[in-house]
Amino acid sequence: MNADVGAWFAQLQRRGAISGCRGLLLISGDRDWCYQQLHALIAATERAEENVAILSNHALAGIPPAPAKTLLGQERSLIVADAWTSLSFDDWLAAAGTLRAGGLFCLLCPPPAVWPAAFLSLAKDRGYRLQAPNFISRFIAVAQQLKEALWWQQGSELPPCPEFSGHWQPTLPSTGQQQAIAAIERVVNGRAWRPLVIRSDRGRGKTAALGIAAAQLLLAGRCRRIVLCAARADAVTTAFKHAAAAAGVEEPSSPTLRLNGAELCFCSVQDLMDGAVQCDLLMVDEAAMLPVSLLHDCLQRYPRLVYATTVHGYEGSGRGFDIRFTSILEAERPQWRRQYLTEPLRWSAEDPLEAALNRLFLLDADSGVAEPEGGMSVQAVSPQALLEDENRLRAVFGLLVEAHYRTRPQDLQYLLDLPGRLFIAESNGRVIGVCHVLLEGGMSPALAEAISCARRRPRGHLVAQGLTNQWGEPRFVQQQSWRINRIAVAAGHRRRGVGRALLKRVDASAQKAQVAFLSSSFGAEAGLLDFWRHCEFLPVSLGHRRDSASGEYSAIVVRAIAAELDAEFLQYRDQFCRDSPLQLLDKKSLRVDVLERLLLSEAVSESASQQAMPPYALLPGDPQVVRRYLDGEVSQLDALPALWRLCSRLPLQTLQWPQLEREAGLRRVLLGHSWGEISQALGLDGRAEVESVSQRFFARLLAVVSNSDDQPN
Repeated sequence: MNADVGAWFAQLQRRGAISGCRGLLLISGDRDWCYQQLHALIAATERAEENVAILSNHALAGIPPAPAKTLLGQERSLIVADAWTSLSFDDWLAAAGTLRAGGLFCLLCPPPAVWPAAFLSLAKDRGYRLQAPNFISRFIAVAQQLKEALWWQQGSELPPCPEFSGHWQPTLPSTGQQQAIAAIERVVNGRAWRPLVIRSDRGRGKTAALGIAAAQLLLAGRCRRIVLCAARADAVTTAFKHAAAAAGVEEPSSPTLRLNGAELCFCSVQDLMDGAVQCDLLMVDEAAMLPVSLLHDCLQRYPRLVYATTVHGYEGSGRGFDIRFTSILEAERPQWRRQYLTEPLRWSAEDPLEAALNRLFLLDADSGVAEPEGGMSVQAVSPQALLEDENRLRAVFGLLVEAHYRTRPQDLQYLLDLPGRLFIAESNGRVIGVCHVLLEGGMSPALAEAISCARRRPRGHLVAQGLTNQWGEPRFVQQQSWRINRIAVAAGHRRRGVGRALLKRVDASAQKAQVAFLSSSFGAEAGLLDFWRHCEFLPVSLGHRRDSASGEYSAIVVRAIAAELDAEFLQYRDQFCRDSPLQLLDKKSLRVDVLERLLLSEAVSESASQQAMPPYALLPGDPQVVRRYLDGEVSQLDALPALWRLCSRLPLQTLQWPQLEREAGLRRVLLGHSWGEISQALGLDGRAEVESVSQRFFARLLAVVSNSDDQPN
């Protein structure tokens, strides 16, 4: 049998290389039997150490496991995912993208009848708390229906080697790449302020096209400095490799390529946020992974600009970029251009593996929502109901993909398996809104105490553990709470009350379930903070590091369900505002519009709990100190403590005041920007004008305080 396996794989490789196809084989049976068959596959692979990647927690057939991230930018003939030990579907799919034509993705798995139970047991051993193995149950059912998926079960014959059709002849660069390169050159050679957006599925050569275009522009003397921005330097290795090849030079060892006195260099997202990047052309790879606020800043700052993003990617979808950023482009740069890359490079358009993975992981899910029509209903839906309605599942997941910064394949498993609740809004039978809630808390007193002392950190319970750790209150992980993990509304239905209707239903269900509080954690953007404030949630925490998905600092908002938490949450909110001047010392790049929303002292709600919020944190002598500063009697440094306290709470009408004044005042006092930094950022003429503009803001703020009856005695 082993000889047959080797011959089978050799034949698949030959046929696949000719037709540009890759295969999917599920070897299903006892673990030892699965490993035995794998040995034969690996033995039939030339230079197995270089061409085989193992996704497992241990070596297989003498080949050590490889972290999926280390595989990106490489090509393999055989990818082996060990479902007996590997739980990361993101890693499976990222590795699948490195398979060359003629390659095989081999999944070692238990028999279908016992796989769900085995998966549940493995997840429990790894510290995950799953409600049910719904994801694996669906995976098995779909895989058994797919003609592209080959099953080899213990006790049965090896399936016939697939007959791939067609003759594949890759052309490099592809037609799509050539068009993208020409479009990039037009950005440089044509009129300024006409940005280009390149959209691509995974494996279409987008990053390579950026590198080739950069090399051609440098060699032609059209640019002195081109900057390529990405989340990580290793994510754009392909661009530098192809740039060097196009220029006929050796690939650089560092992310900088110098040609004829000009250069292509890498910059980090943080460099871009700091505003220190100077270039003739800025190219942003995987732009969907960056905060919309930063993309907007780039739009204002760089006259020649290229955004590139993956639409359906194995590491996560960037379709949310289209929804969230296209409207900004239309409004501010109506002559922006778009280029699509649809033609695969390393495999054919008829590749069975890509088709199979799209079905198994809903990589191409689409919400299918059109323009608003009809009424709306909101209901709770169980994971089991979703499993029984594939079209509804695709619509739900497609909407989450479209609305979020980054939706990964693993998120589908979380949606189906984690303990939680799902609420959907529908109109005329179409899903127009989704709210996914995760259950948190319910821990034992001993574990809760260990968490509050930072001795334990179990998986999950993101907000409950964060509040317990921050405030030293064990009961937040003992009480039952609900965290809103995702809330998404179809683009054509936004600002029509759908999100609030979903949260109203969540609130009612939480009260019925006697939940203590609701919470959410998200990348803090002004629009999102406005939404949560309108829904009567209080910001009580801001993370110290930027969120990996949104690129923003993570905010935590809470809403009390249990009456006894009303006053307590207000106290924590008050403390958050009082502490903000010191907490913001390491957040100089925080956007002012975000800062304002975090510190608003008035809520939209007229509830008693919201009214109880003390609006200001001034000491008795602070107003006089601020007045003396405004009159020129003391310096700003002398008045800074009083200005800190003055700015730590902002009245709602602050948002109606001139933006230039707000920016100057808050950048200086709370974000610690220098006079020069503020002058440059706001286009003001040195310190004198910055101080004059900021003083108008402080004067407005002081007037509100002086007219308030809520000042502390």
